[in-house]
Amino acid sequence: MAEKKKQHYVSRFYLKNFSSHEGKSINLFNIPCRRIILNGNLKNQCYRSYLYGKDGKVETLLQNIEGRAALIIRDIIHRRHLPRPQTEKHFELLSIVILQWGRTLAAGAGLNEVVDQLYQHILKEQFAVFAQQRGIAREHLEGSTLGYDEPERVSVSLAVQAIPAAMDLGFKVLERKTSVEFITSDNPVLLYNQFGHGRVPGSSTGFCSQGIQIFLPLSKDLTLLIYDSSTYKVGDRRQHFVSINERDVRTLNLLQAIIARENLYFASASAESEVRCTARRALAKRDISQSGLRVVHQTKTAQVIHSYRKDVNNQVKFGFNKLLRDSAVALNGHVPFRRHAQQGSSESSEAFYAGRTSFVNLSEEGGFPRRI
Repeated sequence: MAEKKKQHYVSRFYLKNFSSHEGKSINLFNIPCRRIILNGNLKNQCYRSYLYGKDGKVETLLQNIEGRAALIIRDIIHRRHLPRPQTEKHFELLSIVILQWGRTLAAGAGLNEVVDQLYQHILKEQFAVFAQQRGIAREHLEGSTLGYDEPERVSVSLAVQAIPAAMDLGFKVLERKTSVEFITSDNPVLLYNQFGHGRVPGSSTGFCSQGIQIFLPLSKDLTLLIYDSSTYKVGDRRQHFVSINERDVRTLNLLQAIIARENLYFASASAESEVRCTARRALAKRDISQSGLRVVHQTKTAQVIHSYRKDVNNQVKFGFNKLLRDSAVALNGHVPFRRHAQQGSSESSEAFYAGRTSFVNLSEEGGFPRRI
């Protein structure tokens, strides 16, 4: 299985859309070193050896999905053609976006952080009692953590199960009308919720949540927006490509820099100073911790725990969408689910549902949860 050793957590076909030289090189800003690298080797970006396991099964499924999704994204960029809603190609586009969200190092680290928080808060004391019963000193558990050996594999399996929950969402393409270009990163899918951000404890960006917005930069000129069309109006009804101003481009770039793990990627060398400025502004907003935990209800003998991945640490208002819901309405402690979430579509790709079944089977083989 040596041919599947190099497993990318951001698709190479995707990064080529930001290439600085015919798909072979790419410009990047390394956040930890605060260093610009022009014309870096593209094929050496965003990969780890055997990231999803040495059996190659997850990697093979991802490659199969990428092959078909690449054609759809190429159509969007070069032919300005979007899939029709509730069709096979719509399902494929949605699949590659949500899988990209779930397959990164950032996603794996976030999942393990959630698991370890639950361990530290709930299970560690039980583990200590269990260990003492077997003659293991409590001190040996000091500093211990809990997590998956291959968290990215688990995260992918969870992401695949979330795809049908987003089939009711609308989608459009945002097009820059400014000299400022879109950038991307090693964690390129941004989840946001302008309607619910900061109004509830915990997260407001579940795939079933009212007001969810999913952004994926497609090139220096275009960003895909998948959104709750019952909460936002984006452009005219028949308008598939929506022009946005410089302020909104800079806002999306800032959010991209906040959620990035290590690297920002950009197409034009002339954007170097803009990228440096964006990265500098993002530093104060970047949160080392990706997850949170709070006690929702407590009695003398029990607790109800809410464990979640944190939303991006920046509240913004986009100029390209209009809120259709009253943002002053009380949310009673949580963002409600959308009425049509998780209904899916009978017209969706049978091949992709077969792929989804394969991922679920892999999850069960590994003892992973069947449902999110």
